[in-house]
Amino acid sequence: MPRNANAGFTLVELLIAMSIMGAVSAFAVPKVIGAQQAIKLNSVGKESASMVSAAYMKYILDYNMGSGVTAGAFTPYMNYASIDTTSTSALDDSPAYGARDCTASNPCLRMHNGAIIQYEGSYNFGGTGSGQALFFFVDPDGSYSGTTWGTAGNGKALRIALKYSGRVTSMGASEVALCNSSYCLGAGSGWDPSWFSWSP
Repeated sequence: MPRNANAGFTLVELLIAMSIMGAVSAFAVPKVIGAQQAIKLNSVGKESASMVSAAYMKYILDYNMGSGVTAGAFTPYMNYASIDTTSTSALDDSPAYGARDCTASNPCLRMHNGAIIQYEGSYNFGGTGSGQALFFFVDPDGSYSGTTWGTAGNGKALRIALKYSGRVTSMGASEVALCNSSYCLGAGSGWDPSWFSWSP
């Protein structure tokens, strides 16, 4: 018997359609939200790297660069909301590491966008070679995730290196071992968190 042209969907048909839509949403929505969060964190990471690079350029307009320059010398040229030297477990470290404290020797710059940039204040370039660098930790969500391994969801910190030449790189993208007055890190030894990529 042919179906009536004016008839609508049955309740069973509607329930089946809604079940299919619910199943598709359950898989698609978290991926979309995760991708949007990763884009936001990546943007904060690049903005922070750009600020460090600009601070370097402004510094050399006022002073002579030397092997004994510390990361703290660049802070007057950075745009931040406050300096924190007392918070414990304030931010994430690089992937595979836990929390970092804000201390007098390793101050945290709290940014206007909620991110934290921490630098190791007691270390200097230690030399003028191409492998000499100062290290900055950029935690884009400004809080400790409570985990060791980084994902796009918890915002593990990005470790960026400011080379003596003024070039800024991430440790995951570093092609050579980088050293300062205290220690050396091999190329890619502080690999980039999953949310970060230099490409768009």
